[in-house]
Amino acid sequence: MLKKKFNKHEINKKIINNETPVILEVGAHYGEDSVKFLDYFPKAKLYCFEPDPRNIYIFKKYIKDKRINLFEVAVANHNCDEADFYQSYLADYDSEKMFNKYHWISKEDYVGLKLNRSGASSLKQNPLIDCLDITKVRTITLDSWLKEHNIECVDLLWIDVQGAEADVIEGARNSLDKIRFIWIEYGELSYEDSMNRKETIRLLKSYFSVIRKYSKNSNKGDLLLRNKYL
Repeated sequence: MLKKKFNKHEINKKIINNETPVILEVGAHYGEDSVKFLDYFPKAKLYCFEPDPRNIYIFKKYIKDKRINLFEVAVANHNCDEADFYQSYLADYDSEKMFNKYHWISKEDYVGLKLNRSGASSLKQNPLIDCLDITKVRTITLDSWLKEHNIECVDLLWIDVQGAEADVIEGARNSLDKIRFIWIEYGELSYEDSMNRKETIRLLKSYFSVIRKYSKNSNKGDLLLRNKYL
């Protein structure tokens, strides 16, 4: 019997059990998950955060759904107008393989913007990545953003930030009691200040308990956590 393909968005829909959830997608990349969120939650209030100018260009060019609110900032542990952001790319790569995955992006955009491996870009340095451009981005904390936008409850906080997970959580330390669920990656240990599974759970244990673990391998994966008090 064929094993059913893992679908993280289907899992979120079953667990969140809310037709109109507030979802914060921290690390939106090209918007590919943003679109999938709305497939499963058509009436969601979806707020997406992405700092990389290359990804923002693709997001705005190809993702036209007016239900998506894009904020062109990095989420961190402090508010800053000009923070270093490390844009990753590959000098040599299998273009056909990449184009198959992102077939909806034009070759001109993909090659011209050096989008290959843009998903590995981060506020954190990674000594294993040889090809980097450094740009300046604005950072915000979730504490300040939630206060500014008068949001009292978040159904799902989605965090995909390549080693900067601890900074996102630190910048939301006064708002954790407002968040029902967190989906977070862990184990990108080549990035400075990154966390493994135990460290991620320890950082969030005051408010959250793990309800599902999804491992890519023995060292890294994803966690879904539920607020123990909501």
